[in-house]
Amino acid sequence: MIGYNLITHQTTKDGLKVNAVLVHEGIDIKQEIYLAFIQDRNTQGPCIIASRFGGMEIEDVDSKDIIVQPIDIAAGL
Repeated sequence: MIGYNLITHQTTKDGLKVNAVLVHEGIDIKQEIYLAFIQDRNTQGPCIIASRFGGMEIEDVDSKDIIVQPIDIAAGL
């Protein structure tokens, strides 16, 4: 893998050259969650998106299982 170009939907069509690879021992995962801090277009400010259903595309999670919390930049969390 090192020395080759990695091509994903996040790279250009030519990809990016792989210079290093992180190797870690395997572990048992008890639960995955989804947590993101985004810039919300509606409120024009930061927002937290969270779901107890991690390990999958957030677009595939039922909207009732997603928490969306705008952050007031003056008051904070």
